[in-house]
Amino acid sequence: MNASLYVFYDGACPLCTRTARLLQKLDWRRRLVVLSFRTPGVIEAYGLDPAKAEARLQVQAAGRTLEGIAALEAITARLPLLWPLWPWIVLARRLGIGDPIYDWVARHRWFWGQRSDCTGTCDPILRPAPPGDR
Repeated sequence: MNASLYVFYDGACPLCTRTARLLQKLDWRRRLVVLSFRTPGVIEAYGLDPAKAEARLQVQAAGRTLEGIAALEAITARLPLLWPLWPWIVLARRLGIGDPIYDWVARHRWFWGQRSDCTGTCDPILRPAPPGDR
C-alpha cells in the first residue's frame, strides 16, 4: 500500500479547514498529505476536477481519485486513532447511505463550520445552503 494519501479539502470552508487540521494532528504516522484545492496550482498539478473538488472531499493514492464517503474510508483506514470509525463508514458506503449523508453534510458545510460567535459576516465566503437544501 502506498504510504501517502493526498487529501484535498476546501480551504475556504471553516469546517473543512478545521477538519483538515484535526486530520494532520491525528496523522502521527505521516500517512497523509493534506492540501487545500483552492491553493493556486493544486487543481492543475493533481488533475482534479474543480466542480467535484468543490462538491466533495477528494483523495488520491496509487493513481486513483476517491471522493465523498470513499475518501473518508481511505482516510480512516490510514489513521489508527480513527480505526473505530472505519467499519461504520464501510457499512454506510455498502448500504448506500454513506454518500447521501456525506453529500447532505457537504452541502451544509458552511452552516456547520460557522463559529458560534459569528454573526454571518466573519467570512466573506460564508454562504447559506442552496434553496431547497435547508
